[in-house]
Amino acid sequence: MLSYQHIYHAGNMADVQKHLWLLTVLEYLGRKDKPYIWIDTHAGRGAYDLSAPEAAKLAEYKSGIAAVLEKVKGAEHPVLKLYYGKILELNTQNVIARSGSDEAIHGLPQSLRSLAMTSDNLGIYPGSSLLAAQMLRSGDRLFSFDLHPKEFEFLRQNLKPYKGADARKEDGYGALKSLVPPQIRRGGVLIDPSYEIKDEYGQVARAVQDAVKKWPQGVYMIWYPILNAGRHAALCAALADIAQSAGVDFTRDEWMFEGAERGMLGSGMAIVNTPYSCGDTMAAIKNVIDSV
Repeated sequence: MLSYQHIYHAGNMADVQKHLWLLTVLEYLGRKDKPYIWIDTHAGRGAYDLSAPEAAKLAEYKSGIAAVLEKVKGAEHPVLKLYYGKILELNTQNVIARSGSDEAIHGLPQSLRSLAMTSDNLGIYPGSSLLAAQMLRSGDRLFSFDLHPKEFEFLRQNLKPYKGADARKEDGYGALKSLVPPQIRRGGVLIDPSYEIKDEYGQVARAVQDAVKKWPQGVYMIWYPILNAGRHAALCAALADIAQSAGVDFTRDEWMFEGAERGMLGSGMAIVNTPYSCGDTMAAIKNVIDSV
């Protein structure tokens, strides 16, 4: 829906889960010296200013990325290092843009730049499309879609510096239908709608079913909220059936939020055609996050 703006929720624990899954899969795809394509159907604006009034209104990032940043910062796990590095990279660029002194920042050793970013001064948090853009190599392609006029304009500007990244003001479901099967057969899709419309759960399942028929090699990552209404259960069952029919692996990963009694009780990721070892990678990452 055009009323939804993710900045009110940016950096929450659902984002942390989703983005760690995203980096895990993209890092896996990037191990081979062959290009991949990534499709983000509900991209949002790409990057979020956590000091903005909209982000401060609910301040969900405080119990999300801000709560786990120090643990992520010191972690030895390669994907957690990658996650921290991408956030640091974006915030370093942001400092440069505001200070106007490239030399002052680039002259600092990486260790000091890293120390400068803490949960107290974290300014910018990357969305899924910007993280995917940061991961692009020569020959890789990223297609990001959003219909909201304001969100799309942010997205277009934020993806401009990245070669191979394409932002389009289109309906993500329609775009997915037109893009698959892609010429580059390696890759996948992130479907991350707001679920403000009850039928969105069914729409997601139908979109994945249609896409898998045309592009069975693709990895399909679907985020969903865990609410008291429990509508995600039917979605997950449908996605599991799609995976079984296609003869590919299916993963369901749910993070429950401590103390939540209403609203969003937790965050879920369903992956159709889970790449080898990615489930184990995320289980190890979750153990680190749970120790925070």
